Amino acid sequence: MSKKKADPKASPNKSPHTNSTRFGTKRTSAKAQICLLTAALKQRSGTGVNRFEVEILGITHLAGRICDLTKWGCKFTRRNEVAVDSYGVPHKGIRRYWLTFVPQHLHQAIQGSDVKATVSRKRSRRLAQIKEVTP
Repeated sequence: MSKKKADPKASPNKSPHTNSTRFGTKRTSAKAQICLLTAALKQRSGTGVNRFEVEILGITHLAGRICDLTKWGCKFTRRNEVAVDSYGVPHKGIRRYWLTFVPQHLHQAIQGSDVKATVSRKRSRRLAQIKEVTP
């Protein structure tokens, strides 16, 4: 008895760089996510960010991007909290991050045109809206 395999032409091809979230399909590379994250952390220096707040920017794995920035010399303050997702469901143990130190070699990229070049108009509007999200 041989099993029939699924027809590969029946399902659409998807790019490995496309992230599908409940907010739509976004093409966000790791570099773009890091630029968006540093801009969001800079904007929200007093309140910090958690994974639900940056999800609207297309950052789907916040801990991975924090790990990347830590490897490059950035320092963070972290605190676990109970956070509510976009559906109103509370989640325990969600980590909130504050950027406390940026090394000199990354300072220009965070403040300069690299962030502006990476952030599209649509995402820059979302980045502006992230200020309004309550922690």
